[in-house]
Amino acid sequence: MRLAPAALLVLAAGCGVIPPPTGVDLPPSLQLNAVLPAGADTVAVLIEEAETVDGSLPTTPVSGAQVRLSGPGAEATLREAPAGFAACVRQFDSATGMPFTLPAGPGCYAGVVPGGVRAGGTYSLAADLPGRGQVTARTTVPLPPEPVYPGAGERIPLRAMQGFGGSQLATDVLTLRWRTRRSGEQVVPGVAAGRVFHDGRAVPGAQCGVFLRSAGDVVVDGTGREGFADSVVVQGLVAGCGEWTGAGASRQYRPIQPDSVEVHLHLTALDSAYTHSRVGPGGAVRDSKASVGVTGAYGMFVGLAASRRRITFVLPPD
Repeated sequence: MRLAPAALLVLAAGCGVIPPPTGVDLPPSLQLNAVLPAGADTVAVLIEEAETVDGSLPTTPVSGAQVRLSGPGAEATLREAPAGFAACVRQFDSATGMPFTLPAGPGCYAGVVPGGVRAGGTYSLAADLPGRGQVTARTTVPLPPEPVYPGAGERIPLRAMQGFGGSQLATDVLTLRWRTRRSGEQVVPGVAAGRVFHDGRAVPGAQCGVFLRSAGDVVVDGTGREGFADSVVVQGLVAGCGEWTGAGASRQYRPIQPDSVEVHLHLTALDSAYTHSRVGPGGAVRDSKASVGVTGAYGMFVGLAASRRRITFVLPPD
């Protein structure tokens, strides 16, 4: 069983980190997916029809829906493929890993939320679909978690160690800690690389891959469905540092050896209903457990709130 594209890619309305919804292996079915990040001033909802065909799950956009969002101090009508809005699903350049900036297309309903999405607010969605009736959804947006460790600006050393595929740079074991604001909410940690430094200076355009790995060699960098209550034991990893040079056919990635990498640690609290929806590995389901906050379709309508903290990974001297 393979997941629909909405399950594999990050919704543009999100903050860049959201676990994929549970896979669904069904006859033709409606799929509705949306992420409401606290602080966002826009919301996008993807509505598709999906059907399992020869082990894959192709999707077809559902057009002509009337979609309304309501919440604390907010009433908004979401329009299909509105001008000036990004695509509901991000596509990534396989060479650079950077997202393409594509416009919203069919089946992508988006609009401005007056006052923005409020942390702690409860939001409802109603989508009237031509010839299919109504789909409704509801979520309560969490409050941002409070980071405890590492502290802001912390410098964490890396060391060379042997791993799968050869030598790699990794931190010693770290225990990330935070406090959530509500009982039952869980947090998914992740990291993103910022500036890359060499000889104490930022190298324009340089990039590094930065990851988190938990016990059991499982990468937990914001892409798995596993959430944690107040802490998680991880190692930080750095790989593939370099910069793009040249243009056209002569464009190539030149490796560099930095002396430090700026790291943006993000802790994303998820609507508790989402974390309760998980099933075992490969556990495709055929009932409402495949949906999170959605009635009348499969998919997810989930609120999230992220906290960010800037730290630095320091590479060992040559």
